[in-house]
Amino acid sequence: MRVVSLLPSATELLCAIPGGTELLVGRSHECDWPATVQHVPILTAQRTTETTSAAIDAEVRATLHTNDSLYTLDRDALIELRPDVIITQDLCNVCSIDLQAVQRVAHELPNRPEVLSLNPRNIEQVFDDLLRIGAACGLESESQQTVVELRARWWSARDHVNQLVSGPVTLLLEWMDRLGQHLANRTIMN
Repeated sequence: MRVVSLLPSATELLCAIPGGTELLVGRSHECDWPATVQHVPILTAQRTTETTSAAIDAEVRATLHTNDSLYTLDRDALIELRPDVIITQDLCNVCSIDLQAVQRVAHELPNRPEVLSLNPRNIEQVFDDLLRIGAACGLESESQQTVVELRARWWSARDHVNQLVSGPVTLLLEWMDRLGQHLANRTIMN
């Protein structure tokens, strides 16, 4: 079995399954964990070249407007690797290579690999995806055992969290320029 993962979380899930790391023959430019995958060939690259939030946002919007992918996929390297399974996603065309681009290239490959698309939206769906990866890669029983262990860790962690004590409030910002512009406009209006 030869597996290509074009999604960092899928690479981590595959490598969490005993025997999974040995199946990985190709990865995305963003798949950098676990450290044991560093030697695996990189098959994708980003097309964006800008460096500020506003410039990246403009470049992304222009690219998506023309229905182009924000990432490249090395077709020749993929042909040479002869994967049986390619793991990707269809949740976000900005975050990772889009499913259509992967399917187009996979359709051209002589051995027609299975394209497995993951789109988890909660922890249970992540566990389900781990089982899907295991089934697609011939590691079904190993993935089941891994899910049992991860679920036990998850519930143990939940048992140690006091639901009555509020935790810290957090915020994740990706596009600082838009927030700054929004806050500036809001301040001017008030």
